[in-house]
Amino acid sequence: MKNLVTTIWCCLTVMLSWSCDNATNGGSDKDKSVIRLVDSLNEVAFTTKRFNLDSSFAILSKSYNLATSHNYQKGLAIHFLYRAGIYQQNGFDKKALNDYYKSLEISQAIGDTFNMARANHQIANALLGAGKVTEAELVFKQAMADYLKYGKTEEVVNTKNSLGGIKLAQKHYDTARIFFTQALQDSRRADYPYGIKKSLYNLGLLSSQTGDNVMAIKYIDSSLVLDQEIPDQYGLALGNIKLSSIALEQKRYDDAIRYGGLAYEHAGLISATKLQEEAISKLLEAFKEKNQTADILKWQSELIEIQRKVAEQEKSYALNFIEKLTAQQETQLRIEKAYEQSKWQKNFLATVVVAMMILSLLAYLWFKNYKRAESYSLELADKNLQIEKSSLSLDLLNKAISKQNQRLEESNMMKDKLLSIISHDLRHPLVNTKGILELVNLNLVNPEETKQLLGQLESQYVRSLTLLDNLLFWIRGQMKGEEIDKVRINLRQLMEDLIEDHRIPLQNKRIQTINEVQPDLSVYGDKEMLKIIFRNLLSNAIKFTPQEGDIRIYSSNDGSPVIHIKDSGVGMNEEVLQKVKAKQYFTTRGTGNEAGSGFGLMLCRDLIEKHQGTLTIKSEPGRGSTFSVQLPPGSPESNKAA
Repeated sequence: MKNLVTTIWCCLTVMLSWSCDNATNGGSDKDKSVIRLVDSLNEVAFTTKRFNLDSSFAILSKSYNLATSHNYQKGLAIHFLYRAGIYQQNGFDKKALNDYYKSLEISQAIGDTFNMARANHQIANALLGAGKVTEAELVFKQAMADYLKYGKTEEVVNTKNSLGGIKLAQKHYDTARIFFTQALQDSRRADYPYGIKKSLYNLGLLSSQTGDNVMAIKYIDSSLVLDQEIPDQYGLALGNIKLSSIALEQKRYDDAIRYGGLAYEHAGLISATKLQEEAISKLLEAFKEKNQTADILKWQSELIEIQRKVAEQEKSYALNFIEKLTAQQETQLRIEKAYEQSKWQKNFLATVVVAMMILSLLAYLWFKNYKRAESYSLELADKNLQIEKSSLSLDLLNKAISKQNQRLEESNMMKDKLLSIISHDLRHPLVNTKGILELVNLNLVNPEETKQLLGQLESQYVRSLTLLDNLLFWIRGQMKGEEIDKVRINLRQLMEDLIEDHRIPLQNKRIQTINEVQPDLSVYGDKEMLKIIFRNLLSNAIKFTPQEGDIRIYSSNDGSPVIHIKDSGVGMNEEVLQKVKAKQYFTTRGTGNEAGSGFGLMLCRDLIEKHQGTLTIKSEPGRGSTFSVQLPPGSPESNKAA
């Protein structure tokens, strides 16, 4: 016995572990699908942020939800990396840096070197913007080492240009030249236009700072040619501003005015107001040198107007971004709350699975008892051979064998019914339950659909619970018999309670139910048994009644009370009616495609017989069916009946 209990406990532990893993991961094929979806959402959000901040935040929230619920760490790392980019471009540097470090931490934990490099690159840019030059340089070098390991040439080029910019700011001109020259060579080998023009522009800045304006102009002109081909209006504006500065140094004021005007035009095409301000400052400086008062006044007015617009735009944009940020954070909190709720649902599902495993083990133990009984039958057959000469003994023995075989056949039929019900009728609703919960957890349905799905979940739960009650009640009666504990029961109130229990399926099919049982009609009987009898008959009536049909429950009294349950359903032809009356294990699907176990009517007959009652069925195709249960009135003295 101790070994058996240990075996059962081990089996339950393994089954529970398997169920929880499957509830969490959903299988390898599904994991791959979720990974692809999260990666796609992150990339779409990265692209969308350039022109629609609301959509970008919404998409990132979905990717966070999916990545969190499926524990996809790489997806989370990229989510934080891209969200930080949105924060940084809108001036929320601290929030951006916090998300960059989150991305780096996750990438380090899973050993994703490439995304570690991407996070380090952005962290370095943020540090550089905050004036932490030394720290930024160290992080840039770490990122470049990782990019080199993965052969990411374009990222290596961009990092070298960033490192060269740091050295240029520190006035380490030789080191800066090495970085810019290497970046230019790498860009040309990889045919990377942005890297080429950026390297040329940086070499122009370097030449300008070292006093070689001839080479500075040459480099910047070359970068402008590439900007014109792309075209890159920002780069064109930046290059012309630098040429205007060089022209001012050389006192070529007309050239400075020409370059400043070009820079102003290119910056205006992309609404780059800061570049427009720089271009106007070059123009004003040149006009002052030429003492052209009218032009000075004109461009000063233009500068004031631009600065006014910039201030208004920045104020409006900041307020708008804060609103979007607040909305995004609220969405994030809702997602985290939903994730916690989904964990509870998974635990509930695991509990249901364990209950099913216990029922399966009980069925297995019953089957072992059946096999043991079968072995006893073989022993009995051997004894039959030994007493073959005695006709009287043989006759008695044959009768005993016949009776034993009949019991074994009944036991075998009961086993088949139990296994069929457990493996299909109880398991199928649980599989549907799992599918519904996953749809809700993945946010693949809207609130209205979620409400409908949860209604289906409740209906399946009620049906499974009813079937389980029937099954356990019948097994208990079959294996050890059941005594009837009679009490006085008001049949009208009993019917009212059962109608309320079936409120959801009745509402779903919009069936009108009329309870016309006499208010004072009572019988003496076992309350739980009578509940099971009339619950199954009412469920059967609902199953075969179409949408907007009606069910009438009424009573009559011909020496003993009779309860009639009449429906306006599809009815039965003579062939089907004979199968039902023959006490066969028989079922069909209802008008709403409802499944049945074929078990309820068998149980009803058994329990009605225990009450010395009768079940009468009348039915016609297309005109519905009437199930009538006649019960003896009984008396308080007959409390115990076999």
